[in-house]
Amino acid sequence: MRSQRLRLSLAAATLTFATLSAHAQEETWNIEVSRAPSTRTLQFTATEGTWMSVDVSPDGRMLAFDLLGHIYQMPIAGGEASALTEGRSWNLFPRYSPDGTKMAFTSDRSGSEDVWVLHLDTDSLENVSKMENPVIQPTWAGSGKAIYASELDDG
Repeated sequence: MRSQRLRLSLAAATLTFATLSAHAQEETWNIEVSRAPSTRTLQFTATEGTWMSVDVSPDGRMLAFDLLGHIYQMPIAGGEASALTEGRSWNLFPRYSPDGTKMAFTSDRSGSEDVWVLHLDTDSLENVSKMENPVIQPTWAGSGKAIYASELDDG
């Protein structure tokens, strides 16, 4: 019985992949566009999380953290967290720049995991890695002029 369920699951996954591949050829892929027949928004209040990355701002007044695919910022003393990212992309590993004006993080918003920089004063985003392989876990150089990250190479 277990092997039948596994076979059915694999067949369903193959069919879904073929359908998505055909749809992807029709238009340019964009993570913000839902491919589901219908969607609905769920709202909830989180007071704790697991598997989170946290960083402290250089002035020691703010915390940045990832939770369920988005980056948030809040006062280090506690209080309300504000979202710095939104949409369907998955955003992880926030790191403040040494001067506190920018934040580097990993996001799949371009179709694969890349390092992005959020300019905190303008909310503008910039993809700074654009590598062939996924790039994750950015870290700023002490000078703030470079970002180091890990490239995942499965080949």
